[in-house]
Amino acid sequence: MKKILILLFVDLLPFILLAQTNKTSEPELPGPKEVLTILENSQKIYTIDMINDTAGFKFPEYQQIGDQYYLEKKDSSTLLKQYMLSKAGKFNFEKAEKHYTAKEYDSAKFYYKETMKTDSSYSKPYIYIGDIYYLNNNYDSALVYYKKGVDVNAIDYDAHWFLADAYNKKKDYDLELKELIIAHLLNRNHKELFERLKIGFKHAGKRWDDWGITPIFDITARGDSGAYIKMSEEWVGYACAEALWRYEPGFSEKYQGVKYKDQPISYKKEVSCLYANQNSKSKDMEKLWKIAKDGYFEEAVWYEILSKEVPLSVLVMSHDMINRLVEYINKYHLSL
Repeated sequence: MKKILILLFVDLLPFILLAQTNKTSEPELPGPKEVLTILENSQKIYTIDMINDTAGFKFPEYQQIGDQYYLEKKDSSTLLKQYMLSKAGKFNFEKAEKHYTAKEYDSAKFYYKETMKTDSSYSKPYIYIGDIYYLNNNYDSALVYYKKGVDVNAIDYDAHWFLADAYNKKKDYDLELKELIIAHLLNRNHKELFERLKIGFKHAGKRWDDWGITPIFDITARGDSGAYIKMSEEWVGYACAEALWRYEPGFSEKYQGVKYKDQPISYKKEVSCLYANQNSKSKDMEKLWKIAKDGYFEEAVWYEILSKEVPLSVLVMSHDMINRLVEYINKYHLSL
């Protein structure tokens, strides 16, 4: 059943609603007209062209992350680390894996438990002992160990995925779906897991609504002189604002305090680009504004855009924010 050293300092921007973005101490974000005015009056040359055939547009490939990450609190910061087993832990874990592959499950459990003694904060031994129980149709014991895996490392997407499978066997489809959503969030671009999530919706008597916010544009720099902007009709404002963030001197510094190259992916930039695209007649944009009125704008921005571009960002989100994203998915990706 098994499903087949990075050290990051993560400083997430505040989660704020669109209406709260323009604080009195900060410059007001430019709307659609202001963005076009800046483009026209710029010393740089921005050439605009339309993408008429969106069927042939090449969408970006997003990163699928690994499953060895955990969080370490240090002072007021959160360190996202990749787990490194101790020498003894590595020896015992590798022995356990060999026995598991050979279906020598009693021996595998013994060495997984030996791994726990030296590396108690490593979630995999708990998950794989649970998996052994699962394979032997002992779903109650499997649940116990899968839950321990989640307790040891709540951002291990595998732990939540395996737990969902066990809930499925217990016919607890609501909990199955909840754990699948969490697993999906923790590895946003995992294709197999995404397909499993859709099945989880069906088990819970629901159907996944496969809409999304996917800006269609392409921006190419022209040396230091400007940029060439291509976009579909529905994403004119977004693409033009994006070009300003990337290439207009002083623009990024004015609105987020740092150069674009030092922070190319940010919540505030996405808010700015979406705000500049508010006149779009896109059905997806119309749905976004409805979501904003419902109070889930920040969740939409993080789930639909930023979590795909920076999947590691979800791993350092608060428990409350993860729960809000679970609510968001259940509300706005449910096909009625």
